Amino acid sequence: MTILIGFSLIAALISNASAEEATPGPTKFGWVDLKKVMTEYYKTEDMLQQFENEKKVKEAEVTKLVEEIEKMDAGLLLLNTKARAEQEEKILKSKMAVNTLIQESEQELGKQSMLKQDKLLKDIIAVSDKLAAREGYTFIFRGEVLLYKDPALDCSNQIIAILNKGHEGGVSSKR
Repeated sequence: MTILIGFSLIAALISNASAEEATPGPTKFGWVDLKKVMTEYYKTEDMLQQFENEKKVKEAEVTKLVEEIEKMDAGLLLLNTKARAEQEEKILKSKMAVNTLIQESEQELGKQSMLKQDKLLKDIIAVSDKLAAREGYTFIFRGEVLLYKDPALDCSNQIIAILNKGHEGGVSSKR
């Protein structure tokens, strides 16, 4: 009986020791305000400036075509019936071309914007991964999806600091 009790105690101690080894350390949580990080990341301003430049180029193309259409339209009254019909057809085709250009430009700009935002998000995720490994975080969540978030667990400023390292000042004072 004593031997049986002894074996039971030894087995219990061994199973307790192995359970403690299998249990990970304390769980550490954090969250990130993604909108804040995106806004204060210096590359976001660069991306927005590029987007605005591309948009201005597309708008200039459209404006040029619209002005050409207006010139053609202004000269309609001076033309004879046959020439007016031909000019009206040209105007109609030009208007359709402008509409197509606008749609294609919007799609292209939207696609480019999504690709650029995706690159920024990948940067943020990579920095979050490094921060989690360095600081021992088990999870870092997107703050936008949390119903409650303890302000003490906000990692946003740490991530912004890492992203903007070497670009002191981060986002310019325009904002």
